[in-house]
Amino acid sequence: MPDDDLDRLIGETQGLDERARGVQGESTFHSSLLEQRQLLTQAKQTLAKEHSAYELGLAVRVGRGLPGLINALGKRYDGRPAFEVSDEYDVQDLLGGVLRAIFGDVREEDPAPIRAGGSSRVDFILKPQRIAVEVKVTRDGLKDRAIGDQLIEDIERYRSHPDCDALVAIVYDPHRHVSNPAGLENDLSRDDRGLTVRVVITS
Repeated sequence: MPDDDLDRLIGETQGLDERARGVQGESTFHSSLLEQRQLLTQAKQTLAKEHSAYELGLAVRVGRGLPGLINALGKRYDGRPAFEVSDEYDVQDLLGGVLRAIFGDVREEDPAPIRAGGSSRVDFILKPQRIAVEVKVTRDGLKDRAIGDQLIEDIERYRSHPDCDALVAIVYDPHRHVSNPAGLENDLSRDDRGLTVRVVITS
């Protein structure tokens, strides 16, 4: 092969090698960008889950702290009249105020979709957090079995609510009508079929 042809072939080969390296480098660059985008997406999803878990835990803590709050309201400075909390409406008003102070956007009694011929009223919807807060107060005629049945029915109804991914059911039991509160909480608190449920029974 003449020297000129050989030099031309070597030059063409070097050009191909350089273009190949360029394409490979570009491909590596795009792969790196794709990996970084996937990592950022995963990090964002992880942060969103952690944030949701924190907000759900905060709503549960509000329920756990209810007896202490009611007790504090009954002992006012300088013999002033106590703030009376005597029925379910009083408890709802009190919890509504606390939830608004913490979460801001709290919607009252947003109707849940009708299911099986009935309808339910959600006491509070924390719409940005997609959490429903249901409030119940035990009494004669609303004890272990009745409370459990109501909560089971409520869980199924809230499952189809368009603004609800989680339900916090707060049961205030000042006279200890529920004989095994920890057992009932454990039986009904679950992550199941798109709805996270946390039951809080407190006295």
